[in-house]
Amino acid sequence: MLTCAVLPFQAVSLLNEIPPFPAFLCRAVAIFVWLGLGSSVVNLALIAFIRYSIITKSRSYFDRLLTKAKLFLFVCGAWVVPFSFIFLPPAFDVGAVGYAQRYKICTADSTHPLSDVYAASGLIVELPCLVLIVFCYVKIYRFVRNAGRNLIQPKNRLTITEDHEKLAIFRRQVKVTKNLFIVVCTYVICVMPFGFNSLPGPTYPLIPWTLLLLFTNSCLNPIIYGLKHPQFKEVFWSIMTLSWRNIPEPSSLITSFSNIST
Repeated sequence: MLTCAVLPFQAVSLLNEIPPFPAFLCRAVAIFVWLGLGSSVVNLALIAFIRYSIITKSRSYFDRLLTKAKLFLFVCGAWVVPFSFIFLPPAFDVGAVGYAQRYKICTADSTHPLSDVYAASGLIVELPCLVLIVFCYVKIYRFVRNAGRNLIQPKNRLTITEDHEKLAIFRRQVKVTKNLFIVVCTYVICVMPFGFNSLPGPTYPLIPWTLLLLFTNSCLNPIIYGLKHPQFKEVFWSIMTLSWRNIPEPSSLITSFSNIST
């Protein structure tokens, strides 16, 4: 959402030969972009880890993992980590956010001698998260493959009903995981080209195009959720048609909209 909110500013900046905004506004746009993208990959890594825990671990392990305190730490970490990598390097004079004259967008300030190093520092967040994501989904795949064989072959008749119930729950979890895996794959496809282009080297002419692909990911996620998740699809359709009363379990804000519309 943060990235989508500042896309118009980046588009205007890209179409102008000189900075079209004041320096403070360009810095704010760059911060929102990197904060949104950084929190996205950290959230995807956390989601992958949680799905891995739900599917492959025991219920007691899952209950110990997802306490309210730990969930609070997970959510805070998803924002604190990218926030730190945005502000800590400039604090030590390693780059700065601002206008990149070379690319005509608001990102790393190209006038700083260490701007390329600062831009590449984002990989410190992305790469460990991507490794964790790949690890979790590989482990999930191996577990699903082995567990699925056992569940569809009950050992005796007394366990047939119980096994069918377990199989139904198991299939629901696998379906959710598959949908999340599509989101992850989309993110990797959109982000990795820009990540490699951010490394110092002769590939910088490709950055505007890989950056466009990077921003596209933020626009694709709502579409993926709307198409693959029935709950999201129902809510999105209700919002688009202003059918507030059809939204399941509406928040107080949605309820107020519904009362106003009537």
